Amino acid sequence: MNPEKGCAFLITGGSSGLGWEVARRLLDRGCSVGLMARNEKRLTEAVSLLNVEASRVVACVGDAAEPEACSRAVKMMTDAFGGLNGLVCCAGMSMRASVESTEFQIAENVMRANFWTVFHATQAALPSVLARKGSLVAVASLAGHRGVPGYGVYGAAKRAVIGLYESLRLEVSDAGVHVGIFSPGFFESPLRRQVLNGKGEVIDPPPSLPFRLWPLDRCADLVVQSLERRKRLIYLPGFMRYLNAFDDVTGGGLGDRFLKSRFRGL
Repeated sequence: MNPEKGCAFLITGGSSGLGWEVARRLLDRGCSVGLMARNEKRLTEAVSLLNVEASRVVACVGDAAEPEACSRAVKMMTDAFGGLNGLVCCAGMSMRASVESTEFQIAENVMRANFWTVFHATQAALPSVLARKGSLVAVASLAGHRGVPGYGVYGAAKRAVIGLYESLRLEVSDAGVHVGIFSPGFFESPLRRQVLNGKGEVIDPPPSLPFRLWPLDRCADLVVQSLERRKRLIYLPGFMRYLNAFDDVTGGGLGDRFLKSRFRGL
């Protein structure tokens, strides 16, 4: 279902960054939104910054990695708007560390923040989205499509998201539900200043970038485009779709050498 007046969307990770920007765009299109985030103070501030009538925004305080919190958020949306036209999963955590140096608890936290938030939010939202033949969109990463030095655990979490949503797409396609995956490279967001190492410490200053840093506005536009055009998969940059295919056909050797030369200094 295209974002249009009267539609209602739940957005995880909605208190800042990509989630907040997506919410702003959906509100501009006449939709209603629910913002879900763990920090109540930040969430309240985020809602006030949207500067729209209170009846069109619901603040859903809770951890999307918890199934009960997701169920509560969906109920709040249903009570406020009668149902749910879509879910956009933007919650996440960034980490750069070798597999060897990553502590088990930190790996679990990264999986929790990047995969379980998608799984639980999707399970909770699915019945309502099915009823309205709506949309489910998850933010993945280019690191979920291809191994990258220093992104083994993070990439594994994002690859799990891709696998989940690819399977889900086949399961619900006959019901008229759109399932989309947005796979960006590096983009500007609060997470860029909170990259963790293998011990769970914030890397300060953040790791240097081997490729372009994409503007947040561009990412938010593409997420909304996925909803409007019911796109299955959107890459940023777009040419990565073809580069990944070339990498697979050629056996990955060239890609391995190129990525090892770019990602150094773990």
